[in-house]
Amino acid sequence: MPHIVNGIDTDELAATIHALESGETASNAIFQVNTIWTGQTSSVSRPVKIKPNEAELAHNFSIVADETGIFSGSNTGINPQEILMSALNASLLVSYVFGAAMREINLKKLEIETEGTLNLKGFFGIDPDVKSGYDELKYIVRIEGDGTVDEFQEIHDSVIATSPNYFNLARPVKLSPTLVVTKEAKRIGNGVIR
Repeated sequence: MPHIVNGIDTDELAATIHALESGETASNAIFQVNTIWTGQTSSVSRPVKIKPNEAELAHNFSIVADETGIFSGSNTGINPQEILMSALNASLLVSYVFGAAMREINLKKLEIETEGTLNLKGFFGIDPDVKSGYDELKYIVRIEGDGTVDEFQEIHDSVIATSPNYFNLARPVKLSPTLVVTKEAKRIGNGVIR
């Protein structure tokens, strides 16, 4: 019978960690997402593949993104900045849950709240001296369970050291863009395209 803590099969998780440590399992995991424009400022993102340990997994979900009316959107989905923060929070959350489960700490509550301030002059290219991103993201972790303060601090420190999206946002990650123009458009007078 599996040993479950916080909904996590800790025996299975320990076996996965052991397989990675021993080299029995390949350690690279590929994640790929495709995002298509659906009109105005809205888009739909879907996983193309998740490929851990050389096995490709089906992951049939989608995220609808949009802007609010103040940014010319129709408010049909969460906006890109909220998606960024949600991705950070979700990545952190998984690490807290795993850390607590592997220490036999039963959680009663786990909540992460993130906030950042963008200068819109950078986003709209109004002032080239203003960056288009954040100077800082602040987040609060509210956690409750049958662990001690020291145990929760240990988990917290471990999450900061190992969460992929903490790493991705806290340190520069190389982006390698490629532009593919699928059909040549010819402009003639008054911005008309043929």
